[in-house]
Amino acid sequence: MRPKRHGVSADPVNVSGQRTRQKLSGDQWAPGWQPLGKPGRGELLSLSVIQRRFDGRLEAFVIDSEDQAVWHSWQTDPDEGWSEWDLLGNPGGHHAQAAAAVTMLPDDRVMAVVVAGGTVWSVSPPQPEPSSFWPAWSSLGRPGGRAALAVVAASLADNRIEVVALGKTQGGPVSPIQASGTVWHRWQTTAGGTHWSGWEPLGMPDSQPVTPPTLVENADRRLELFTTTADGQVWHRALRESTDPRSWAPWAPLHPAGPQQDRVQQFGVARDHTDRLVMVATVGYKLRHTAQTAPGASTWKPWSSVATVPGPPPQVEFPLSRPAVGFNHAGLMEIFVVILAPGELYHLKATAAGQIPHTGQSWPPP
Repeated sequence: MRPKRHGVSADPVNVSGQRTRQKLSGDQWAPGWQPLGKPGRGELLSLSVIQRRFDGRLEAFVIDSEDQAVWHSWQTDPDEGWSEWDLLGNPGGHHAQAAAAVTMLPDDRVMAVVVAGGTVWSVSPPQPEPSSFWPAWSSLGRPGGRAALAVVAASLADNRIEVVALGKTQGGPVSPIQASGTVWHRWQTTAGGTHWSGWEPLGMPDSQPVTPPTLVENADRRLELFTTTADGQVWHRALRESTDPRSWAPWAPLHPAGPQQDRVQQFGVARDHTDRLVMVATVGYKLRHTAQTAPGASTWKPWSSVATVPGPPPQVEFPLSRPAVGFNHAGLMEIFVVILAPGELYHLKATAAGQIPHTGQSWPPP
């Protein structure tokens, strides 16, 4: 059985390739940033981090803006420094278009999945230990023959990997920032194997194109999928059976009780210390919160206000990044969000388990 982790899955890394860490598990964060270097020739476009099950080390995957290649770095020890950045290249010779999705295989190897040139690609190292020796990327094709715009991945309860991709609609935008389309999925036919099902449609809720999805695991290991439509409505659907990737329930609007007139822009989802899924959403500079009424439930609590993130007058429609939500080993909620205009990381942390953080602090790079 996969061990449960309630901690934040990564040291937060800012867009300049720096990081900080907690002094102790569940404790305050160290005051200073530590440089991690900058791979490639441009700025960092994205960041994905995964915690390895067998020893707790973190591995980071980024894409640089100049070559739009995938790079990775890993902790040399669970509590120590990081390796040099290692190049995983341009899948199929194409520019990587969106953040890599990373998940764990049953033998403790990492699988990275990314969109490049409109195609979904995957790669895994030959051994579980972090290293620079990775094979070439393998194509998972285009969802329904359409250009892919974004991809997420997670493990089914039997350890097969489920991949969900956003496919471009006819005439729809291609930019990952404004991406919208229809949802497709495919899955491994055997855990850890190289054979996959064909792409099958998961459709569009209410016949509307959707934004890049989020895929998370419920308390009972059923996967649940979340996305939004252009009107800011959050939609979701969950597997009825944790090992059957064809058992998705129909799309349903996420309607937490209580009024919610504002349009959800970005959101993050995580499991709390009670195994409920929680969602933190951005509306301009405001953060909102809702949660399942019970672990695995299809009903959600009313929206509540978390905080207003301080920032300059927004010059763009989406002034905040997608929130990174986690729960540390003390069961405290921690939220990380980037204020995009100045590139500052903002952090909020609850003071007691079960509480929602209402105040935070900025971490500008030195």
